[in-house]
Amino acid sequence: MLILKLKLNIFYILFLALNVVHAGNLKTYLPFKNIQYEELYKSQLRSPIIAIIDTGVDLSSVARKDSVVSAKLSQSGKLELNHNATSNSFGLDFTTKELTFKPIDNHGHGTHIAGIINEINPSAKLLPIKYYNPMSSDEQNLISTISAIKAAIELNVDIINYSSGGEGYSDEEYLALKEARDKGIVVITAAGNFGKNIDTDSGAYYPASYNLNNIISVININKEGTIHPTSNWGRKNADLATYGTDVTSFLPLNKLGTLSGTSQATAIISAYASLFAGMDQQKPHFTKLKNIILKSVEKTISLRDKCKTGGFFSPAKFKKLINRKYRRIATK
Repeated sequence: MLILKLKLNIFYILFLALNVVHAGNLKTYLPFKNIQYEELYKSQLRSPIIAIIDTGVDLSSVARKDSVVSAKLSQSGKLELNHNATSNSFGLDFTTKELTFKPIDNHGHGTHIAGIINEINPSAKLLPIKYYNPMSSDEQNLISTISAIKAAIELNVDIINYSSGGEGYSDEEYLALKEARDKGIVVITAAGNFGKNIDTDSGAYYPASYNLNNIISVININKEGTIHPTSNWGRKNADLATYGTDVTSFLPLNKLGTLSGTSQATAIISAYASLFAGMDQQKPHFTKLKNIILKSVEKTISLRDKCKTGGFFSPAKFKKLINRKYRRIATK
């Protein structure tokens, strides 16, 4: 087994020491003020569950706290969802010696990701699963990652958002993600922030480079629609691009922060995938989710050799496709 070199998939640009805004006010910041999503979440029939495998979450900084769900152990020792999240139970933490249900975010990355998804689809239920501990070894963090993936599968989530990764192949992680595939769960993951071609042996970045068909791998573009210089890319293992530059979201201690990276781009795609997942009463198979996301791409010359679809995710095109299928949204 090769040990996965877990490096948080994040590129810090700026932290803004602002007071927390009220629910919905993120839409005055980038990228939310430039994209369409409000009509879509108002048409949801159910609340899809997104497992956010990350650094945890600061519950006090999540705008809509009723969007967060937790888990608990049944009498038989199996995990089951707990929809009544509290300050003592708001997800899962695999970074401690024993499993706990209090994934406190001491880093900020997980809270930022949760805020992005929560803004675009407040109907979605967020299940924070903490895998990363800066005091742990790479091997320990890898073990926590695999445990997190298996927990998300056991809890039968709709979507796994994994805004991180590393440069080493892991048989155990591959098999866990393959199990997610066999259970019909889509895994939306970051392509990485090293400016490399992840199709090559020297640039491979996992999970994006596992080449499993339930994975959607996302690269980062700026507001001009060109790939960010730090973003990884690959015509085989990167699926599409979306805006991930200068994204404002929540941070711990009731602050806002602006971060850039494929992590933020991944969260945006997860949020839109959840909008589609919530349109039906039943959980959709990953093939349906992946199909609608990839069909929503606008091709561009600049991205032609950077990802499989050769383009970026278009919220407007996504909305039209959704309206064509469900006819519940007024397309402007």
